[in-house]
Amino acid sequence: MSQKAVEQLIGRLITDARFRERAGRELDVACFEEGYDLTDMERRIVSSMDMKKLEQVENFWLDDQFRRFGFNA
Repeated sequence: MSQKAVEQLIGRLITDARFRERAGRELDVACFEEGYDLTDMERRIVSSMDMKKLEQVENFWLDDQFRRFGFNA
């Protein structure tokens, strides 16, 4: 993936609770379904990320206007 695509994926993990939950359970499936094609190294890095910390970023630091509210399955 390009740097821009990785940034988009991380942004999606922060702003989309439903996607974050799916990615926390089945990263490969969630990314495939959403069109994120991770390299092995990217997969290892993202899978090692603490999804609870990303949730805290969303809940405590992110303005509501930037959150996704059920627009994605």
